[in-house]
Amino acid sequence: MKLRFHLLVMAAALSAVVGASVRSRLGIPSGPKNEIVKGQLRIKYRQDVAMTSIVGLPKGAQFKNWIGTGGWSAWTIPASADPRQAAKAAMRNPGVAYAEPVNKVYALGPGDPDDPDWYVQETDPEVVLDLGDVNPSFRRLWHMTDNFALDAWTTYPGVYYTAANKPLNAPIIAIIDSGCDQNHPDFINAGGFSTNTLFGGQLNWGLSKHFSFGAPDAEPWDDDNGHGTHVSGLALAAANNGTFDGKGVPGLGYVAQGMILKVISQGGSGTDTDAAGAIYYAADNGADIINLSLGTENFSQAFQDAVTYAWQKGCLVVAAGNESGSGGGDLGPIYPAACSGALAVEANGPDYIPATSTYSGIGYYVDIAAPGGDLVQSSDYFLLQFMWSTTMTTPGGPGSLFDLSEQGVLYPPYHLNYAYLAGTSMACPQVAGAAALYYGRFGLRQNQGHANIRAYRALERTAIGAMGAPLGAWEPFQGYGALDADSLLFDGNPRGASVGSAEGIVYFGGTPVANVQVRAQKTSGGTIFSTTTQADGTFRFDSMPPGTYNMTAAPFGSVKTRKTIVSAGSDATGVDFWAGGDPWDSTPPTVPILAVNSASTTSVNLSQWGLDTESSIDKFVVRIGTTPGGQETYPDTEQITESTETTINGLSLALGTPYYLRATYTNGAGMTTSVDRQFAVGVVPPLSFQVVQGTLLSGGLPELLQSDNQRLVVRRLEPIVQVLFTSTAPTANPTTMKIHMEAQVVSGIGLKQRIELWDYVAGAYVQVSSREASTTDSTVEVSATNPTRFVKPGTREIKARATWQLASTRVKTAWSAGIDQLNWIIG
Repeated sequence: MKLRFHLLVMAAALSAVVGASVRSRLGIPSGPKNEIVKGQLRIKYRQDVAMTSIVGLPKGAQFKNWIGTGGWSAWTIPASADPRQAAKAAMRNPGVAYAEPVNKVYALGPGDPDDPDWYVQETDPEVVLDLGDVNPSFRRLWHMTDNFALDAWTTYPGVYYTAANKPLNAPIIAIIDSGCDQNHPDFINAGGFSTNTLFGGQLNWGLSKHFSFGAPDAEPWDDDNGHGTHVSGLALAAANNGTFDGKGVPGLGYVAQGMILKVISQGGSGTDTDAAGAIYYAADNGADIINLSLGTENFSQAFQDAVTYAWQKGCLVVAAGNESGSGGGDLGPIYPAACSGALAVEANGPDYIPATSTYSGIGYYVDIAAPGGDLVQSSDYFLLQFMWSTTMTTPGGPGSLFDLSEQGVLYPPYHLNYAYLAGTSMACPQVAGAAALYYGRFGLRQNQGHANIRAYRALERTAIGAMGAPLGAWEPFQGYGALDADSLLFDGNPRGASVGSAEGIVYFGGTPVANVQVRAQKTSGGTIFSTTTQADGTFRFDSMPPGTYNMTAAPFGSVKTRKTIVSAGSDATGVDFWAGGDPWDSTPPTVPILAVNSASTTSVNLSQWGLDTESSIDKFVVRIGTTPGGQETYPDTEQITESTETTINGLSLALGTPYYLRATYTNGAGMTTSVDRQFAVGVVPPLSFQVVQGTLLSGGLPELLQSDNQRLVVRRLEPIVQVLFTSTAPTANPTTMKIHMEAQVVSGIGLKQRIELWDYVAGAYVQVSSREASTTDSTVEVSATNPTRFVKPGTREIKARATWQLASTRVKTAWSAGIDQLNWIIG
């Protein structure tokens, strides 16, 4: 490890002069980041209320836009009016849930690829000061070493993409920032001719937008400040795509595509109204990962609502932690990083050392750290070991980073095409890029449910515990540690962590509450853990053994209890308490996924995902009965899970009997949504069919699933109709097998009905049923002896053939066979 903090007196004195000069020009905001925007206001209504006029607002107040779908709206008020007083006046209106000022958000500061900068040892005197004639240098892309990028890329995807082989359904990273340079060649894959994903690029032009008053508009999303292009390059610049201006960089998450959402102006700031609107938009348009290298020190309910919305819809929200150009340390929280459900990223210098002495913050909300750059000094040299990435190819206008550089306000210089910057802003997109590798390797997407929980936990669990927290626990400098992209892709627990944590926010009547005690105890009993909510209502536990916990909060005596899972080496996040309910949430949960995948006599496996974008999901309960809504087989039981796939064990189910599973989801407001699914143990429906003789008249596989008079109908003028059905057995060695068919014939004269099963040992069909065909629905269920012979070794393929045949070949009449239901019952 380099001797960067063991300084001689003379070197310390020199670095104090040089460091102070440089630190003041790093481009990292110094001082408070809590300015309120004049002339604007934000109001949230109940979901069943929509008003465009409010009693008590200053004269001249105007409604501008709806912000996403969460009930928030953007307003303008006279510049002379006090936004705080206007918010108080709005709150006096029935139907108004929240009203708050608008806050200004600040931009926070497989073989080697052929990108030229991959190999460069930096010696430029702009960033390397040689004090002792020792010829110091550092690797220009040093962060790729610290992140184990090449090892990660060897694991996945194992190739550098070109325009020809880049997957069209690549994970989507929404970069909410100052836009991105649409013409920068390092966002074009080899063989492509545009940064647009349609033509070989990394940026999805169709999804990218500019925002104003919380909504997308027609303005261009091209970068005129420079911050967003730098951030985007670190996350998803193309890899192995050659040289531009003699340089070139890969993004850690080059497997991804970028949804560029512009909310930061040319001057380097924007509003939380626009940033929140962009979060809603990203969640509604398929973003898997949302990168927010921006923030405000003012708590913003709009930010918290937007993060909750995105988290519930399955997005991983990655946000930059606090920082200050005046020096790091305990700077307090910044939002949205400190919001419940966000993954907060602080910055390291080289070798995993936190940049807290220079600019990076610490705090209870920090989750992980990644390279952000730092000042590296010894008695012989002084290095500005910052983050090298893409920059604008044109200067921009007044207030842009290039303009500030030309004025001497920003150092080191912001060169066109590529340059150095430092900050938590630079750390954040590397975590987002690593998450894209994880999503790609494991085939995860936003709409699958719970993918964000899996990725969130994996990023924390596989981080390097550089600060040495005992038992692999959380600590306030780096959270769970420093990003390790390679370990992430193996989804293990390399720190050997044996404790975890939980975090969330406590509401009372829909408002966050400070100084509330939150208690947690394993459902099996034992130690009671306790913590207290912060000023913004958020809380964090620490060093909890893994297990299922009962957690309780009781603001103003209103007791709220919920269960959560604590896992080793990571947080359970978004554990929110809605004590007293949420009076502003008027919509019940939605259930995008509920399916019974398989069932045995003792267990049921299902895929499930319920969500509520306003007040989250408090509880998920399952019951099973033999009638819709019945629970005599399995009474209402809460399921504690973070996975889309859930297995219920300890059941006693009969083969072939129809059962009804009801899943009920309850949100923080107390509203419920129930969804029913019918299933039967051992019932195997056909996966495909083929009309061997005859003509398909109507219907298909869906018509074969239930006894509902919805039929697959086959017609014939000739003597024989024959249909072949194929499926997959649940086991290679069944002990019992039945074939079940419900069918009828229409206008048939003297028809015979026959069912056969394919015997893979004999290599021939074996007849298991032969009878007169019925002109009304008639059910046949027959058992097969020695059932293993009817299952193909290896693939477990099963085949059945249904045949109807006229007694006389001389009859020439139109007739049809209709199959209402067909399946195997296998035990």
